[in-house]
Amino acid sequence: MEHNKKKLFQCLGLSLLVVFIGLASGIILSATPLGNTLNNSDIAAQTVNTLSRVLMSVFLIFIVKKLYGLKIGFQKENLGKGIFIYGILIVFVTVFQVVSNYQTPDLTLGKAMPIILLYLLFNLAIGLFEEVLCRGVLFNAFRKYYGESRKGIYLATFISSFVFGSLHLINLIGNSGIIVATIAQVIYATLFGVLFCVIYYRSGNLLSCIILHGVFDLTDVFWKCFSNNRMQLIEISNSTDLSFVEAGIIILICSSFLISALVQLRKEFDS
Repeated sequence: MEHNKKKLFQCLGLSLLVVFIGLASGIILSATPLGNTLNNSDIAAQTVNTLSRVLMSVFLIFIVKKLYGLKIGFQKENLGKGIFIYGILIVFVTVFQVVSNYQTPDLTLGKAMPIILLYLLFNLAIGLFEEVLCRGVLFNAFRKYYGESRKGIYLATFISSFVFGSLHLINLIGNSGIIVATIAQVIYATLFGVLFCVIYYRSGNLLSCIILHGVFDLTDVFWKCFSNNRMQLIEISNSTDLSFVEAGIIILICSSFLISALVQLRKEFDS
């Protein structure tokens, strides 16, 4: 137990260090001439952000595998099952998001496609980094510490998901006007995290979570990619706070993820 406790704190420390490095490098970069260039070009900005998240993910995977013996779980096995059975609720909500966020396009699909692909890669990179960090590293670290019992899996699931949700408080840095939206995001990201843990636990395949995570995040900007003013629209969206009613509705919808996760875990342990 003491050995597992040491490894747990090492993984927690490593995770916080990677997040801090990523945050600090972003702040430093924004103060340089290159940062000004990136602010004026979403293509350049998303390319740099994508590469940085991929590099941080590769670093995390290498370190936890070599130093702590954690196996993340990237394979083809159970990929479809993880997405379309264990994660089917996220698929439905993703489709709902695309339909409900519809905006009259300024650009044809052909002209918008390069931008859509760019943002898809960027959001998949976000999914890669966050899933490696919170499910691959933290969830597995808590699993090793608490064990594979029913209680152990529940603790690992909820604690790692709470950490995942809490990390979104970072969004308040430099943008303190979105307090309600950020608190709502902390809550619904935690609920998302619980279901992602269950998908990962049942499928053993982190790729399922990465794909679901990345494609779902894309829905927030999908229709903006068809606009001539996409940068302005994205900036307005990122800096506009939610009302309490809007936040409540989002949290209520996302509570279905928690229900799905609990039902799946119960089925897994009762089988």
